[in-house]
Amino acid sequence: MHKKLVLAVLASAPIALAAAAQNPLAPDGPFVVGEAGLEVADTGLAVRDTELSIAALYHSCPEMAGEKPKKLKLEKLAKKGLLIAADDIPVAHTPGCGYEEFPPPVLAACNEPLVAGAPDLRGLWVVHQGAFPGHVERIEQCGNRIVITGGGVIHDMRADGTLANGVNDVSAIDCNPIQVAAEFNDGSHDLKPFGLAVLVTRTLEGEELIWNFLGRSNRLVKLCDLAP
Repeated sequence: MHKKLVLAVLASAPIALAAAAQNPLAPDGPFVVGEAGLEVADTGLAVRDTELSIAALYHSCPEMAGEKPKKLKLEKLAKKGLLIAADDIPVAHTPGCGYEEFPPPVLAACNEPLVAGAPDLRGLWVVHQGAFPGHVERIEQCGNRIVITGGGVIHDMRADGTLANGVNDVSAIDCNPIQVAAEFNDGSHDLKPFGLAVLVTRTLEGEELIWNFLGRSNRLVKLCDLAP
């Protein structure tokens, strides 16, 4: 039986989090390892969107973390026909109304360089301050393609401003079908539900990711790097 997605608004919870924490597991950081896995310090709130565990969250980090391919190496791969582009990997979709276990990476094998103007948002991130503390999301990128996994959903898209190549999946809130256009603008990843106004943005601010979701701002710290 499918487990209910958990995306609770916890803005009113008495949470004292360090906004500038560089290491989320440092003694003075916003997280601790509890009996159920990673928790928001001093609250007992588990860091998960369905039934996630530390092992499940980290399973993609070891395989993907590492040095980013140099331009010359990419050129050699292309000449040998070994360059795996974003087009070579099928589009991923949310299973049903949401996954029950944190899924493996989608773009792990892709070594196409990011398009010009694309901010490098790749990583496993967790909200430590804002409307959704404890929310975890993994961001993968390849070419102009970006896959955001979190909140029970897998949103795979091309940042080309079109609905056809944007998110064609289900909402993490109510499982309704959604169409969302995506594009990169001045260092920001912008999402336009149904091609209308920009309602969701992700930008880097120093070591942190700023995620604005329907007017609610969140600050995220990176748990691990993801690099093709």
